This record gives sequence, structure tokens and C-alpha cells, in this order.
Amino acid sequence: MPARDGSWVVDGWAASRFEPGTRQLTDLAATRAVGAVLHAELARVVTSWPPAQEPPVGRWAEAERVAFGERPLPADALGAERVDLLARLAAARDDTDLGPAQLVHGDLAGNILLDPRGAPVVVDLAPYWRPALWAEATAVLDCVVGGHADPLVIREWSAGPHGQAMLRAAIFRVVSDRPVDLPAYEAALAPLLARIRP
Repeated sequence: MPARDGSWVVDGWAASRFEPGTRQLTDLAATRAVGAVLHAELARVVTSWPPAQEPPVGRWAEAERVAFGERPLPADALGAERVDLLARLAAARDDTDLGPAQLVHGDLAGNILLDPRGAPVVVDLAPYWRPALWAEATAVLDCVVGGHADPLVIREWSAGPHGQAMLRAAIFRVVSDRPVDLPAYEAALAPLLARIRP
């Protein structure tokens, strides 16, 4: 929830309301459905990027910009294997239209709870001004890497706009995760990586 002045982070801290009796949603189809509704509502009520004058900072904000080609791939302190994977993913990006930028939750997987009646409660908004398809791809990747979804679902995300969104989701996670589990990402992304020339 935002602070009184509308900012999402104050002195490095953010908060969500405590929701008693909730449990984490781990079903990928339900996560995607909640995300679709959330993003449709956000697109309807938020028509401009609130912090446009003061862009977010930190490793996740930096990773998001790297994922969309607005910053160069980091070459230092990441290790050769990570840099090699990032270079392969980045080289496969193209200018396919992913849809309009809007306010999205960039960390849906793990941040949707179900209340005692089974209604979804979205917490810990990670705000980005990007296409909803990228936020969905990030949620899919997180569910696969986290073991909550069948890895074969990545096949649906290995070509066209879905593939381009997944490339950016993968770059975002590989750059931002500390530590990063490269074997888990490489295994999850196998259908996508198979379409990319080494």
C-alpha cells in the first residue's frame, strides 16, 4: 500500500496490510487469471507512470531496464556463465510489439494470497511501467522455476510476442536474482533456448 504521499517505498521500506487466514496461491492458471484482472483494472485507473520524474532505483529497476535494452548487459561481477546466458537471451530480442506500457505488478508469483473464502488478495506490488504480457511472462517463469508449474508451459512462451516477453522476463530475473540459480533457469527456459542459436 502506498504512503500518504503516494510513494511505494519510504526510506527503503514498503508495507502490505496483514491478511489473517490467507494462504499463498501457487496455481499458475489462477495466478495468470488474477494478473489479467489486476492489470486490466490498473490500465483503466492509472493512465501515466506516477514516478516518471523520479524513476525507481535498485537492482530490480536496473534489471528491468537491462531486460528492455535500455541499459547494457552488466559484464562485471556476474560471472562468465551468467553473462553468456544473458548474451544469448539479449541477442534474441527483437522489436516485436508486446502491447502498451501500463502499470503492472512485476512480481505476481508468490504475492497472491487466497483469503479464507478463496478470494485473491494481491500483496507486495512491485510496480513497473511495462506491457502486461511481460508481467505475465515473469509470473510464468517464476512459477516454473519455483516448482509450481509444469515446465512444459514454457513451450507456449518460446515464439512470437510471448517468446519476446519471456526473453525479457528471463533477463530481468537472471540480472536481478542474488544468488541466481542458473541451472534452474536454463532448465526452465530449455524450449526457448532451443530456438536461439548459440
